[in-house]
Amino acid sequence: MRAWSIRTIGVMVAVALAVSACGGGSDGASGDEQPTSALSTEASGESDSFPGLLEDDVVSDAALAAVFDSDGQANVEALQALAAEFSELPLDQQEAAVAELALRTELELAAISGLEAAASGRDATEAALTGAMSQVRAQIDAAVAAVAAPEPEGFRRPLTASTAAAAPSGGTVAAIGLFMGYMALATFGKVGTEVSNTITPGDTDVREDNGSVLGVSLEEVDMEMTFKGQQDGVDVDFLAGATIRPCPEPDGTFTIEALIDVKASKGGAGQ
Repeated sequence: MRAWSIRTIGVMVAVALAVSACGGGSDGASGDEQPTSALSTEASGESDSFPGLLEDDVVSDAALAAVFDSDGQANVEALQALAAEFSELPLDQQEAAVAELALRTELELAAISGLEAAASGRDATEAALTGAMSQVRAQIDAAVAAVAAPEPEGFRRPLTASTAAAAPSGGTVAAIGLFMGYMALATFGKVGTEVSNTITPGDTDVREDNGSVLGVSLEEVDMEMTFKGQQDGVDVDFLAGATIRPCPEPDGTFTIEALIDVKASKGGAGQ
């Protein structure tokens, strides 16, 4: 891929996450209305000037190439057209497209950082990263199940996975890195919202399990998930955290602060 491919894929990942966060996807539409994002374009025929977003169910190289002009500047019209096309996809296709872009980004970075060479090739790197993230997903699922369990006595107590039924998986796609963190925070955020509905003024509910902490009050929801492990000789550190202040401002807006930090390394090479 070209030298600017990482930047291009990164922009596309950001666009996809932004669109889906704004409610994109036909699965979430009601009636004939389709949700849109700030990046979508009003000119429905405008996308005819640019390559289609998907080819064989993945984001096409032509679509990525169209994101930047020959001088390396972002092509806003292309981004708008692709974002509009993305927002029309069913949710499962959106998730699969973003996950695939995130994986391509990680693998391109691995080639530059030296991690690919240290892991003995691209295929081995992909296997290590996806294997490590499957461990992260299992930990997240267990933590979500635990913090979602009823709290019969008091507010603060550590929870164990055995106190709750197994949680549903965060998705069926092979998510890693940024996208894994995005899905984790979305899943945990839903649980936090549900827990906050049981809180009364002045109370705080803190729940901890499986490397995850959820703190809930009427004013703020704090979430943090951590994972440290190894897969096929590749060390992976994963941190996803967010603070949500659900009470809206007078103009109807509310604040979410989020951090997703993923590190992978082997033999002195890392990213």
